[in-house]
Amino acid sequence: YKGKKIIVMFALRWAGYSERKAAGYYIDDFKLEALTNDIPLPPSEGLSAENFVGTGKIRINFEKVNNPLITEYALYRSTTENGKYEKVTDAIYSSYNSCFDDIPTPQEGSYFYKIASIKGSIESELSEPVSITFTKGNKIQSFDFEQDNQGWTSPSEAKWERGETSNDYSDGPATNSKTKNTNSPNVFMTGLNIHRKHNSTYELVSPVINLSNIKKANLYYQNWYKIGSQDTDSYEIWFKTAESEWEKAFNLNDNIDNRNINGHQRRSSAWILDGFEIEPKFLKDSFQMKFVLKSGNDYSGAGWYIDDVAIFDTANVAETSTANELQAINEKA
Repeated sequence: YKGKKIIVMFALRWAGYSERKAAGYYIDDFKLEALTNDIPLPPSEGLSAENFVGTGKIRINFEKVNNPLITEYALYRSTTENGKYEKVTDAIYSSYNSCFDDIPTPQEGSYFYKIASIKGSIESELSEPVSITFTKGNKIQSFDFEQDNQGWTSPSEAKWERGETSNDYSDGPATNSKTKNTNSPNVFMTGLNIHRKHNSTYELVSPVINLSNIKKANLYYQNWYKIGSQDTDSYEIWFKTAESEWEKAFNLNDNIDNRNINGHQRRSSAWILDGFEIEPKFLKDSFQMKFVLKSGNDYSGAGWYIDDVAIFDTANVAETSTANELQAINEKA
């Protein structure tokens, strides 16, 4: 309001049709004072970051500074702890809960957050950082399915199809999902924006991947699915090498209520990054994986959507690292 004429109004809201007597509203000694030029302190207590209810949303918590002259707070974000922090202009601030909500994309590596106190036009120094980790280690192989199928095939009778999601198919994921990497609109889905077939098996098979030089690795992928109370579909991931047959490595149905490898919750009907460790016996030069959906009797199932499949070398990631303690090995410049 600098340089503008303002009007200050004190209002007493009428309590509707209530006949309860009240003392009313009393005003005295009203004046306007210019704020001092003292720089406020940043928040220092209660700082934490968490993946909120499996939505891909990050909640940054803090305790407000005990200074009545502070008018607001600002959130800053970086992809490295000591890198450049930029103000997150679209973060949602809750004064009641004393927190910020942010949805960073792509959901890869680590994100670091700092908070500033603001008094009028005067901003404090930034707080100490807190962080959240989506993927750990160094990315050695990735598939975003943008240019083509990138060697992935669907040998089953029921086919996985590659394409962009459509809002015209209301049972599937929305094209404007905030947690979806906007730079990777093409995905594989069990039917191109249609219900998956009932009583069918869908197989999506990767090309052969050389993991023989890796001692430890994680598989990460973005996925969307819809599991209802009567859903009989089975969501599975299988691994194999030239020396072994296909072996089931993961069943989503058995783990839907468990947190994933980074302590993040899983959630139906949302684009969520998921992942798990690849057993050492599969770290060969002939590694393959496949995503398998076995549909049940329900005719109206939305199916399974897969994108941004990646393998990360985690040999140098400390065993004791947690989502808030790990500094990403693959720091972005």
